[in-house]
Amino acid sequence: MQVFVTGFVNRPGSYAGVASDSILYFLERAGGIDLRRGSYRDVRVMREGQVTTTADLYDFLLEGRLARPQFTDGDTIIVEKRGDSITAEGAVRNSFSFEIPATGIKGKDLINFARPWSNATYTTILGTRDNAPVSLYIPVRELESMDLFDGDQVVFEVDQVHDTILIRVEGSHIGQSRFSVPRNTHLLDILDYIKVDPELADMNSISLRRESLRIRQKQAILESLARLETTVLSKSAISSEGAQIQLAEAQLISDFVQRAREVEPAGILVVAKEQNISNVLLQPNDVITIPVKTNVIQISGEVMVPQALVYEPDYSLGDYIDRVGGYTEHADKGKHMIIRRNGEVIPVYGSSRRVAVLPGDEIISLPKVPSKNIEIIRMVTDTMFKIASAAAIFVRF
Repeated sequence: MQVFVTGFVNRPGSYAGVASDSILYFLERAGGIDLRRGSYRDVRVMREGQVTTTADLYDFLLEGRLARPQFTDGDTIIVEKRGDSITAEGAVRNSFSFEIPATGIKGKDLINFARPWSNATYTTILGTRDNAPVSLYIPVRELESMDLFDGDQVVFEVDQVHDTILIRVEGSHIGQSRFSVPRNTHLLDILDYIKVDPELADMNSISLRRESLRIRQKQAILESLARLETTVLSKSAISSEGAQIQLAEAQLISDFVQRAREVEPAGILVVAKEQNISNVLLQPNDVITIPVKTNVIQISGEVMVPQALVYEPDYSLGDYIDRVGGYTEHADKGKHMIIRRNGEVIPVYGSSRRVAVLPGDEIISLPKVPSKNIEIIRMVTDTMFKIASAAAIFVRF
């Protein structure tokens, strides 16, 4: 037999089936309901101009109940237009725009649809009542008895201040790696409870990773890259030869920008310097990193043979560069970076090759920036340092 499927479906048409096939079978054959325009709550089966069956697919989605008509040849399934709707978002498992009856629903029904997380404590309700905008902020338990109507937007929020925060420890430590501490705990308060092997743990180089700082670092990098792109693309050439040079320069900068945008900062907060540890107030989900003691120096960047060397107390930056064969032809011999184990990034400019190097340092020789524009050179160098400071890595040209 043939059943027609029409209305707000993706592929209206006539589809073959048998009398015992379900409404879902024919809807699937028709490409499903149009998510933007079709109704899940008003599906009708017509026979000779009369409605024989109505189906509310929300009953099936939530409770497994579905009308099972016996089809005959020539029956028509009509998916009506989407009805009134309410949007649920925020701390919910099902963030969606739910279709509701024209008379509205109770808040408990929306909770059943959206399934908020157990830690969702408050809701923001935005909508219209009596032709005037309304905004409410109420506990979730009060939402259950509220009447909700077409166009309402309900945002579930986790708005509860806990008395304790969770802190994690990584690196060279012994014992537990997570601590639940009071909200007013400072870094030095918790260090006494972290067990370490003093022969292995470098307590003078600890650092802190913080999510809020990571987000700000990412934003700062993106802003620097956007300014760099704008500066490069806004340059105008005064000759055809200059245009070719400028095009090649712009391509190199563009490739650098593309790779740099993919860098994910670590959100490192430098708290240890010269054997002093700053007693910062801890935030939820901070990660305390305790590095392992090492006497290895890593040399990378624009050097002939990037490699790791054993720390020599009398060696300067220049001595280590000489040990790995000196610079490549692309190196800017007046620009280096030293990344300390505590996350600190030290810029070394000019001929300061005698700067002190400490055990565990990474020395990076920077490349020449392919531009004669002083502003572009400055911006590229500044961006390199921001990336290194945020992610402890170096992005090459």
